[in-house]
Amino acid sequence: MKMSLVIALTMGCLAARADTLIDLGAIKLTLPAGYTHVALKGDDSVPGEIHVQQPKLKITYDVGLMAGAPPKLQNLEKGDLAALVYYEETKLNGIDCYFMAFRHSDGSAGRNFSLMIPRTGSFSVEVRSYEEMVAARSAFTKIKFSR
Repeated sequence: MKMSLVIALTMGCLAARADTLIDLGAIKLTLPAGYTHVALKGDDSVPGEIHVQQPKLKITYDVGLMAGAPPKLQNLEKGDLAALVYYEETKLNGIDCYFMAFRHSDGSAGRNFSLMIPRTGSFSVEVRSYEEMVAARSAFTKIKFSR
């Protein structure tokens, strides 16, 4: 009996540490250990949250045909360009994407740091400093994106 309980507890711990596959339709995410997923209800898209244990972050996302990423750098409006503090085009797991960070228009210290995947959706984190932006970028790169 004790042996069965120990094996069951051990297997439960291993399962909790395993990667988690999330199918959002337009894209699939494989979340590493320490990341949890919360699905939300949307009318014309698939919204949700990903909670990261370390560093403590809440990634919000919106995926779907109506949730497309905003225009690339060369297509941004003048006001958006003025608020832009970071821009990087890259690939994650072979998928074209870009990172963007904007100052809030209300003058607050926060910034919206986002991973944009064209024709798929956006994933965002509120950050308050450059260090938090670096941590958020690192957290995004630990998620495996696939089609």
